[in-house]
Amino acid sequence: MDIADVLFYKTVNRNFFPNTKEEIALIKEAVVVESNTGLCFRNCDLEEYTKEGLEEYINKQTPLLMKINDGAAVSVIIKKKWLEAWMGYNIDVEIIG
Repeated sequence: MDIADVLFYKTVNRNFFPNTKEEIALIKEAVVVESNTGLCFRNCDLEEYTKEGLEEYINKQTPLLMKINDGAAVSVIIKKKWLEAWMGYNIDVEIIG
């Protein structure tokens, strides 16, 4: 199934101020399929907003929030990301909440 506008982000807690949202990466377009534990995004048009991008969160297995279009956010752990020579990026995520 084709999908667009998948945002990975985290919330930043600030004392005495409202929490803010730090956007990490956006999948502009991809093909998505279900797996046993989450979703597999294939042939992704990926834009990463931070210097480390998703790699920091993959290496540490740190949970992020994932939001598809205007839907509700869910907690995910990004299991792996790789680039195919003949396609775009592939990203496997595990849904944890």
